Amino acid sequence: MLYKDMRLKILLPFFWTFAAVVSTAAQNQAGSICQTVPDKYVIKGRIIAPGVKWDSYVEVLQLNESRLVGYGYTNGTGEYTLPEQEPGRYFIVVRIDGFKEYRDRVEVDGCDRFYDHFIYMEAEDEPIRPLVLDFTGEVKEVVDVAELKRQLPKGVVDEFERARGDRLHGEPDVARRRLEKLLIHQPDFYDARNVLGSVYLEMKRFRDAEAQYNKARELRPNSAAPLVSLGSLYVQEAEESIHPDAGIAGTIVPGDNLGLILDDARSILELAVKVKPDASFAYYLLGVAHMRGENYPKAEQNLRKALELEAHLRWARIALADIYMKQNKWSEAAAEFDAYLEQFKKVSNRGEVEEARKKVVARMASVPK
Repeated sequence: MLYKDMRLKILLPFFWTFAAVVSTAAQNQAGSICQTVPDKYVIKGRIIAPGVKWDSYVEVLQLNESRLVGYGYTNGTGEYTLPEQEPGRYFIVVRIDGFKEYRDRVEVDGCDRFYDHFIYMEAEDEPIRPLVLDFTGEVKEVVDVAELKRQLPKGVVDEFERARGDRLHGEPDVARRRLEKLLIHQPDFYDARNVLGSVYLEMKRFRDAEAQYNKARELRPNSAAPLVSLGSLYVQEAEESIHPDAGIAGTIVPGDNLGLILDDARSILELAVKVKPDASFAYYLLGVAHMRGENYPKAEQNLRKALELEAHLRWARIALADIYMKQNKWSEAAAEFDAYLEQFKKVSNRGEVEEARKKVVARMASVPK
């Protein structure tokens, strides 16, 4: 009995101290006892989304009811930090292709200026994979070989023709070497500049392609072809920045620079359609650039113009369907896929389009009427 009493006397001070610590922590957490109360709070955390490449920089939105009050981007490990805001109730929203939209309400107050909020993304039941767009078209300028031979030595023109043949036969590196050597001795050879730029673009050497197209533009400032090619380059570079491949030489993996690349694309393509108002491919590229910038009305307007000028520009149909899917306009997306399948019966991607259409129709059926 004496032993138990002594043990109780030893333990009681510990229990009282522990209870006081717990009580103080609870009061601090509730905000009733703070040495200083922050005027503003920062929400930070990490997004958990299996399979996502975090170098694509996911946007995190902070809303007060329906009003956007702040946003931030993930870093290379999925962590994010939002701008500081006054205490209150906010919604955190994240959208990632292939995952259901995340929307959760948080209430920030208390003693700690930083509020940790982890986000767990849930995969879509049947995600519709975006169909690959095409950026290889350009305003075709007829290369008059007879005229070239009147302007340049026959050997130069013959070497240029060999390079074009190498490119068409799937030997871009051979074509590149021929054209690079040719332009050392013939720096004002406009057609060679254009073709070399296209070879670089196919190799995803964006900065080298940009240099060649700009030199071609200097040689013929009234031609739309180098402008459309530059626009195609910037749009393709933006696509690569959204879904980067490993080991691409000369690629900017932008994050914040994505908006700058899209601005370059839009400005150069607007100039192209001023120079050549019937440049259907320029309108198509403008539509894609506006789509990536989430200006869907402007994107649709330019894609419709592209189809008005060139009804067989099938990739504009794919881009329109993509726009409608991004806005959950399932019936409009299905209509574009139907038009595509009706008009182009023997295209290589027909099976992919049919599969996407099936998923769109299933989404239509699941929407309450």
